[in-house]
Amino acid sequence: MKTVVKNRHTQEIIIESELDLKATVVANKNNLRFANLRGAALTGANLRGAALTGANLRDADMTSAALYGADLTDANLRDADMTGADLYGADLTGADLTGADLTGADLTGVKIKASQTNMIIEALRVKIIE
Repeated sequence: MKTVVKNRHTQEIIIESELDLKATVVANKNNLRFANLRGAALTGANLRGAALTGANLRDADMTSAALYGADLTDANLRDADMTGADLYGADLTGADLTGADLTGADLTGVKIKASQTNMIIEALRVKIIE
């Protein structure tokens, strides 16, 4: 596995293993605004309070990740697997959740725009019966 993490505030960091990726994300969690983490393996990662504004997390595996209070404003979470993630109090305002899987995720107190309601319902894999 080889992943490149870069954002507007830091130089490119090349990661050779999943463990290194998690360590880098945690170490730089206050500087991950607009980071390119597309397809990143972040299963169980501790990203509590992480600043991920505008980050590209498309296709990322964040199964059971701790995202308590994380700022995911305008983040690209398309097709991300967030099954069982702890998103308590996270800010998802403007985040693209198209195709994301939030099954079993804790969404207590999350912030979203009213226009995102249908995306959240779809990501939770909920069927609405009329």
